[in-house]
This record gives sequence, C-alpha cells and structure tokens, in this order.
Amino acid sequence: GSVTRDLSNEELKPIAMKYVDAKEGEDFTDAEVQSLGHLLCGLADHEWNRSFKFISKARLLKMLPQLLSINCVSNEEMKLNWKSKLPKDTVDLDIVNLSWLASILYAEDLDDVDYRELTGAAVRNLGSLEASSKESLSNLNPQAASLISLQWIEDLEDVDKMKAVAKSSGEDPRIRTALTAKLTDALGSAYPPPLPPPAREPRNAEPQDGGDNPGTRSSALFSLITFALVACISISSDLVLL
Repeated sequence: GSVTRDLSNEELKPIAMKYVDAKEGEDFTDAEVQSLGHLLCGLADHEWNRSFKFISKARLLKMLPQLLSINCVSNEEMKLNWKSKLPKDTVDLDIVNLSWLASILYAEDLDDVDYRELTGAAVRNLGSLEASSKESLSNLNPQAASLISLQWIEDLEDVDKMKAVAKSSGEDPRIRTALTAKLTDALGSAYPPPLPPPAREPRNAEPQDGGDNPGTRSSALFSLITFALVACISISSDLVLL
C-alpha cells in the first residue's frame, strides 16, 4: 500500500513559494489563499515581498477573513507591506475585529486606539512599548497584556510605563518576574514595596474608643462575683436566724 506522512510548515514553505513564483504576477484566488492558510504567516521578509506583488488591494481585502483568523506575528518589514497595501481607512472593520492587524494598521495612530479593545493577537504585534502611552498600557486587559514580549519589557526604559504594564498584566508570572526585576533595579528598592506590618497596641494601652480594655473587664467581673458571694452569704445567714 501507499505510505503517507504529514509535512511540517517548514517543509511546505518552499513548495508554497514555488507556487507563488509560478503565478508570475497573477492575482491569488480565494481558494488559493485558503489553501496556503497558515503558511502565509510563516513567510520570511523577502517571501512576503514577493507574495504581496501578486496580491491586489481588492483581493487582499477579500482575503482578510481568512488572514485575520490565523493570528500572524509580523516583523517590521511585513508591517510596512501591510500598511502600504491596506491603509486603515480602506478597511471597514473595528479594532476588535481587525485582530492581529489592528496594531499594525494603527501603528502611527496608537493614541487614537482604545487599548481595552486590543486582542491578544494585536498586542503580539505592538512592537516597542515606547510608542505607547502609560495610560494606554495600563488599559490593556490582563489576557492581552500577558502576551507582551519579554524583549519589549527588557528594552523599556520608562519607569511609569513599566508600572502601567505591571498593573495591566495582573499576576501573569512571566511578565511579573521580568517587571519585578527591572523595576527593583530602576527604583533601587523592592517592587512592589512590601506592605507595612499591622500596628500592635501594647497590652496595657488605654482603649482608643472609650471601651473597656481586658484589664478593666477582668476587674469588673471580679467585683461582680464578689458581690454575688456576699449576697449569698447574707441570705443564708438570714435563713438560719429564722
């Protein structure tokens, strides 16, 4: 019988690029885009450049539903290709539905973006955090913030922006560890600062609210017991005399 095996993306990429080259300038069809699928995400810079030459703006817009579903991570050259081919005003999609393309198409207008709407896929394509304001970074939702690259944190110099990422990323251990080390080094003290121990009152301290302290309560109880015993003895003596 015949023997078959699945090919990895790395093995399929050369085949896909031969197919791209064989197009010789012809536009991709929807079926071809769907067939290439995730391979389009894995192309290198020069491969993307060759591919984009064969994809018209109209075709690229039609391809978006398929391309947005595969959550690409773009490098700088790939971002330039996307921005030149698809200016944001030509795409009739909101920030959420743009998914990973949102932070690419709005790269030069990040101040206009509500970071609360950025998906995790979009955050993975943000690039340098220096281009984002501290207010925007603090608005990232924890799930999206957890996908921030550790290299971006390593490159970040603004202490306020570090604190903003620490706030938005919640308890994600990967981000928390990196930021704790970086902020501790930048601030020259532990981050986050340890909580002060709760204040403890001296045992014989006077009560602050006018209430009884333990010593006062013990004395009152002793007096009450003594009074009760004296009363009982007095009653017993009266009964004997009768």
